[in-house]
Formats: sequence, C-alpha cells, structure tokens
Amino acid sequence: MVSRTGLTSVVLFAVTLGCAGANAQASETGTIRYAGSQYYPPLESLNNQGQAEGYISDLVRAMAASTGDSVEFTLQSWHAAQQSVLSQDADVIALIASNARSELYDFTTPFYYVAHSIFSHRSGPQFGSLEQLENQRVAFVRDSFAYGEIDTLPVPVNAIIVEHELTCLQLVANQEADACIEVTITSNHLAQIYRLPVQVTSPPFWPQAYVFAVRKGNTTLLDRLNTQLANIVVDGSYRDVYQKWASEIESKPHSTWDHLQYVIWLFVAIALLAVIFILWSWSLRQRVNERTRALSQELKKSQQLQERLSYTAAHDSATGLFNRTSFFEKLEERLQQTPHAATNDFTVITLSVVNVERIGITLGYITSLRTIKAVARILETIPDSVVAHFGSGLFGMIYGGAAPVEALVKDLEERQLADANGIEPQLAFGVSSYPSRTTVNLDANELIRRAMTGLAHARKKNIALGSYSPDIEPDSLNLRLLNDFQRVQCSQFVLHYQPQLDLRTNTITHVEALIRWHHPELGLLQPLKFIPIFEESGVIGKITRWVIAEAIAMLKRHNTDLQVSVNVTTRDLVDEDFLPFLQHKLQDFDTSRIVLEVTETGIFEDSGQAQHCIKALRQLGVQVAVDDFGTGYSSLSYLNDLAIQEVKIDRSFIAALKKKQRAQTIVRSTIALAKELGLDVVAEGVEDLETLQLVQALGADRIQGYYLAKPTAEDALDLSQLVRDHLDTLQ
Repeated sequence: MVSRTGLTSVVLFAVTLGCAGANAQASETGTIRYAGSQYYPPLESLNNQGQAEGYISDLVRAMAASTGDSVEFTLQSWHAAQQSVLSQDADVIALIASNARSELYDFTTPFYYVAHSIFSHRSGPQFGSLEQLENQRVAFVRDSFAYGEIDTLPVPVNAIIVEHELTCLQLVANQEADACIEVTITSNHLAQIYRLPVQVTSPPFWPQAYVFAVRKGNTTLLDRLNTQLANIVVDGSYRDVYQKWASEIESKPHSTWDHLQYVIWLFVAIALLAVIFILWSWSLRQRVNERTRALSQELKKSQQLQERLSYTAAHDSATGLFNRTSFFEKLEERLQQTPHAATNDFTVITLSVVNVERIGITLGYITSLRTIKAVARILETIPDSVVAHFGSGLFGMIYGGAAPVEALVKDLEERQLADANGIEPQLAFGVSSYPSRTTVNLDANELIRRAMTGLAHARKKNIALGSYSPDIEPDSLNLRLLNDFQRVQCSQFVLHYQPQLDLRTNTITHVEALIRWHHPELGLLQPLKFIPIFEESGVIGKITRWVIAEAIAMLKRHNTDLQVSVNVTTRDLVDEDFLPFLQHKLQDFDTSRIVLEVTETGIFEDSGQAQHCIKALRQLGVQVAVDDFGTGYSSLSYLNDLAIQEVKIDRSFIAALKKKQRAQTIVRSTIALAKELGLDVVAEGVEDLETLQLVQALGADRIQGYYLAKPTAEDALDLSQLVRDHLDTLQ
C-alpha cells in the first residue's frame, strides 16, 4: 500500500518528467555541493562517523549517479546551510517551497511533502491548536518555514529563536519553552533518538511541498536536477531509495500510551469546559474527516497519474507513438538481442513528411497535425516494426519484416496518398541496414545517424529513398568551415583582384574582386572550397556584403577611374535588404564604378524578381553583367528584356576556340547579338596569346585570364606594368 507521503512523491514527478524526461543524458559531469541540516532525521542527519545519511541524502546520491556526477555533503545548522547556498559556498539545499523563499531560490519539482505539529512537554500544558498558543513561549528554528510563518499565526506568541531543531525540542524538554513548532516526522525522530520528554499534541498542519533549491538564476543546475529527478524515476532508483526509508518516513499511528494520555487530557478539559470542549472536539473531528477524505481522493488521483506517468514519458503526445528517447532504448535492446544470430538482421528507417511545414503555412497547424497523425496510423500497421515520432513530421522505424525496403516504401507512398484526408504529403525515406553478421560495432546512435544521412541525401537529390553508403557522408571539412565562419565571420577573408584589359584602348579599365579565405590552419582557400557550402547554409549574403564593402574601400584608396566587378548570387537579388545596403554604401561615391556580376542561371531562377532588382540597380547607377554567359539557356532573346550592360562569355567556350570551329561560331554569334543590343562583351579564361588574338578578331571588348594576370592581392597589383608587358603583343 502506498503511504500518503509516498503517493505525493509520485504526483510531483509528473511535472518533472513532462519537462525533463525527454532530455538526453547530461554530457558533462562534475561535483554538486549539497548543504543541509544535521538534525533532521530520517530525512538527513550525520551518523556516528560524521557522514550524511537519510532519505534526502540517499536521494541526492542516486540523482548524482544518474548523470555521472559526484556529490559533497555539508550538514550544519539550518541558518548556516541556507547562507552557504546564497553565498555560493554550496550549490543545492532541500527545503520547503514558499513564496518568500522563491525570491532567493529557484525550485525543482517537488519530491516529498511534510507537515508541522506542535510539540509540548509530556507533563506540561498540552496545545491542540495554534489558537491555544496565545502569549505562550514558543520555540522556532531560525530561517525555518515555521519561522517565516510567525507573523501569520492567529494569535500573538512569545517567540524564542534557536539554531537547531534539536535545541527547539530541548527547550521544551527543559521547560524553558512551552512549545516548539517543527516538522512532525523529523522532530518525532529527534525526540525518540535523544529520549526527550516531548510529544506531538496537535493534529498536523501546514502541509507543504519539499523541493531542491538552487540560488536564484542558476537555471543550468536547476535543469540538471530536474533531469536527475526524472532519470531516477524512470530507472527505478527513486523507488529503491523510497522503499529503503519507507518505514522511517511514512506517518505512523500513535501508540496506545499516546492515545491514553490524550484521552486523559481530554477528560480534564471536558471537566473544566464541558460545553465548549464538546463543540470544539466536534469541529476538530469534522476537519480531520475532511482532510482524510481529501487525502483519500488524492491517493486515487495519484494512482491514476502513476499509471499514466510511464506511458507519457515513453510516448509522443501528438501521435501516441514512441518518442525519440524510447526509440533509442528499443533500438539498443534490439542490438543486444543475440547480436550474432542470423535472424537478427533489421533496418533502421527514418521518414520525413517533407512538406509538413508548407501544409501548416497554407492550410493551418491543425491540418498539418492531422496529416502527421494520418502517417502515424499507417506506420502502425506495418508488421515486424517499432515506430516512433521524433517531432515535426520526422519518424523513425525499426523494420524487421521480410518485404524489401523498396517495396515497403512504394506501398507507404501509395497508401498515404489514399488515406491522408485529401492532403498529399511528400515523403522521403532514409535507410540504414544492420546485418547481424557484420564485424563493425554499430550502436543505436550510429544507426540512426546513418539513416538520417540517407534521408538528407534523398531530400537533397529530390528522390524518395536514400540508402546509406559511405559515398553520401557529408564532408567533415564543410562542417568545420561553417563552424569557423560562425566564430570569426569575415575577419579572415581577403580580396584578390584579376585585371580586365580593354582591347579597344589597350588599358586596364576593370578588375574583378575574387574572395580568398586566409585560414590560419588550412592556408589560403579558394572560393570553390567554401562558397558552395555557404550558399547552401544561407550565410552567403553576409559574404557578398563584405566583398562589396571591401571593393568600395579599395576604390576609395586609389584615385583612378578603375571599375570593380563583384559576384552576387540569386539570394542577394531577392533579399529585400540588399538594395538599401548598396544605397548606404554608395553614398557620396561614383556608383558606375561598381559592376555586379550575376550568373545566367541565377537570373532565371526568379526572372521576375531578378528583372525588378536589376532595374533598381540601374536606377541606382550600378552596372550589371551576366556572368558565365552561354551555360544556362539556349535562347539569347532575354537579353533584350534585362537592364544589363555587359555579358561575360563563359571560359568553357573561350578555352575551346582553338580546337572547335563550333565554339568560334557560338562566340561570334553571341558577340554579334550583344553588339546589336549595345552590350559590352568580356571574354574570361584567356590563357594564351593565340586565344587572345581570336577573341580580339571576333570583336570582344575586354579580356580576363591568366595570360594577362592571375588574381593578385591589392598591394602586389601593378596595373601599369601589366599594360607595358603586353603592349607589343596587343599592337
């Protein structure tokens, strides 16, 4: 049978598991310093060897062990224990939660409940209620919960403040105080241990929750303690500790002698105050009966809550499937079952409703949730499988059926289209197989990681099924570069400049700004190493703005008419903050000296938005060029619709001029059309004299390439010398 204190302990863990049960184990361990009272048996006290013992002490040890922490105990006077936490000499203290204390501490969820009683001398006045203490000498422990309630007592008392719970009872035993108000269970134990002639003379009152408290604002430790509480409930440690101390901490009925003394006291009182006592006694019994009925109802509720507790901790609230934590546990159990048996092969599958966010945005959250539930109901029907919902339309499955995974995926897609309340979710699958005879030691975390890698591959390639293989592993260098960029931003970037020679005037009129990453460990990185991953991750806009700002600063340092070309992406064109940024940077500056190069493919990813942005740039005075021209679209008619000033013929066509007549035909036609539209033509990738002469003969306006110069740092760029070096050739 569960006692009153035991059942309330179970109730409080519903909240704990709701907020911490799904969290992963703490990744770091350390020492937690615990402070408490040395006179508080059986909850906490010092044994003969000076070591902490008791229900709370064992509970703290079990909590620390659940996350690999160690714990140090300092048990002393109650006032000193609280001061040590507030002064940060200790980390945690167990106490009764109250509004006054919440201004100094943050509390965990409750783990126990206590009540207070009035303790009187066995041969002295007996006080059955707080009202009878009027003008009596009443002892309180400094900074205790009862101490904080002095001003709220229904009658005035002569308060005596002491440092220890034992001292409070000793004053009553020595008749230096008429009564002591303290926690019932702990003071009863102290009276028995030290054989004090004191006893409980009132029914219990002030039932309060017991919690672990940390200094106000220490949310990291608070979360860790809540996680530890959840851990020991789930793994059974809490039950073990409670059962160990149950006989000590559960409320016990009064002995026959206690009842006899109480009856004698009642008889004397009745003789003195017959009518008044009868009325008071009847009222008291009514209150006790009401409290008993309330506790009985609480017991029923807590038993029902306990039944739901384990289910809630293991299942996803939206779908009723296992949650992420339970899925990991089930997978670990599967791996431990006859790991070398031939019948233990299985597959880990991750499934994502790819368009769940779009469904929510378009049709509302309720519809997206209904779609997720529909998928969950279908997954539940798959035989030989364990299914979980990780959240946001992401599912996990341990599949051990005989049907091939490909057939299962096809069946799921067909069934889902028919059963999703008219909504057609787009499904993507990731697969990681576990052959039981493999020599590779795979744990649950690695199997799920591989399945997630397969899912990411499927979504990236826009296919239904992605099976894990080493070939689709993400490049660890990409992750490192992203992390490094988040840490240092653009501080390690430098610009190199590659000149463009005007074939009409034999002068350097333009340079292209090309970014490099001067990485302290990896050296000078070319843009192909990091620009693609920055475009995928969405941070390319920061880099574009940095390049533009640096290029403008370079132009301001040189008193020339030089123009600088800067590459921009489609993300920049559709970014509503891009034009305001340019307007700010180009204040009091010749905007025509900036040329923004956009790839041909980039323009047509959103031609309407691109045209709008390009027109706005032209109104601002900025030059716009089409980069890598010829690689994206076969039709050239769109050039008439865009407010551009030049085209850069892709290096692949320029490189083929000497070898392929077809390439010459394409370049000649492109240059002719551009001239008809009044556009300048830049040939990029000119690597030798023969190619230079060919593009000059075909009518190109400018050239760019290694034959003229490689990209060079600003301080090493000598434009005048470049012209002198090539002047004879150009003439």
